[in-house]
Amino acid sequence: SWVVELTDTGVCALVQAGCPLHTLSLHGIKGVGEPSLNALAKHCSTTLVSLDVRGCVNLETSSREALARLFPRVTNFVIAT
Repeated sequence: SWVVELTDTGVCALVQAGCPLHTLSLHGIKGVGEPSLNALAKHCSTTLVSLDVRGCVNLETSSREALARLFPRVTNFVIAT
């Protein structure tokens, strides 16, 4: 289901709690930005294999190459805005 009010605080709390994420869609969530990506990279880079950041207008890191450096195991990036 969609959690359109999700923010960096929520994403950071989720990953810091140790939830092993494999697939994550943040599609259209305007409240997430670089703090979310940094927390995901720190806590989920070994488990995350699919990441959708379409429409996340507050992300500065949005190129496939930059995301691949943060998330080396991700095989499915969706980044078009």
